[in-house]
Amino acid sequence: MINPQHIESYTFFGLQKGPSVLVLGGIHGDENCGSKAIKKINEFLINNNITILSGNLTMIPVSNPLAASLNTRNGERNLNRNFYPKSNPQDFEDHLNNVLCPILSNHEVILDLHSFKVGKHPFALIKSVDKDHSIELNFTGEIKTVYEKTLAGWLGVSTVVGNWTETYERGVSRRVKEKSNDGNFNKISNLDPKYGVGTTEFSREKGAIAVTLECGQHRDPMSEKFAFNAILGVLTGLGMIKSKTSKSKNDDVRYVSLFEVYDKQNISDFLLDQWKNFDFLKKDAEIASRKNGVRILAPEDCYILFPNKNATPGNEWFYLARKFTK
Repeated sequence: MINPQHIESYTFFGLQKGPSVLVLGGIHGDENCGSKAIKKINEFLINNNITILSGNLTMIPVSNPLAASLNTRNGERNLNRNFYPKSNPQDFEDHLNNVLCPILSNHEVILDLHSFKVGKHPFALIKSVDKDHSIELNFTGEIKTVYEKTLAGWLGVSTVVGNWTETYERGVSRRVKEKSNDGNFNKISNLDPKYGVGTTEFSREKGAIAVTLECGQHRDPMSEKFAFNAILGVLTGLGMIKSKTSKSKNDDVRYVSLFEVYDKQNISDFLLDQWKNFDFLKKDAEIASRKNGVRILAPEDCYILFPNKNATPGNEWFYLARKFTK
């Protein structure tokens, strides 16, 4: 039974200097693979199957207990939007912000575990694929630079997505200028300039490196296993544990850059196919149709990400990304 009135966390300290790492699960209540993986890692630590040798590790298995208790994506709103401290909290997630933000601010490396509805392969999201974000960490007295691409590489994914924040900012700018066909935006918060700030964006503002890991489909049992191995991969890569499990580093990684987000404007807008994450679109391919019959076409050869046929008016509907080449 999940109690929505408090947040549970596990913390372990090594005896040597090292990074401070935070692992989050259950930011969205219907995505429980991260929660299960964190609880399994906690059991391994308690039973001495693995040991934190340096730095410190904090894990929060259920970051949004209200959403988890309801088994829904959100409690009163999406916790992974407008993520910053609130002087005048208006909803449950605002109150969570005021608890979680100080915790995130005290850590140098953030791993946020998620899952998705449609798609097949796990993937990671970093700040940028062309300007790699980094931090200097203390490894038992030696200062080393660690990059987000390196962090993502320890997760075992074959695809890394970047340039999230600037794409969100363009989407918010468009929302400010546009009105949906029925003149109704779902929530005024979607017009907040900080709308695109989630856990990782907030953490980077505080100087951390942060990666969102999409571990697989919600109900795929392999998603939990992927999340578990990813946590071990990060702890091993940072030298915080000597794991019996080999690191899941993948040297053959595809990098893609988000460049556009489309909102649903009317409840009658609809997608023209059963799109899945990373479906490839040729230039001028028909993606979706507005209520008024206007078709949305792919502006170039690209991929579609996070298609959501159940999006509500004034909210994100789908994203487009292009392959990044140096």
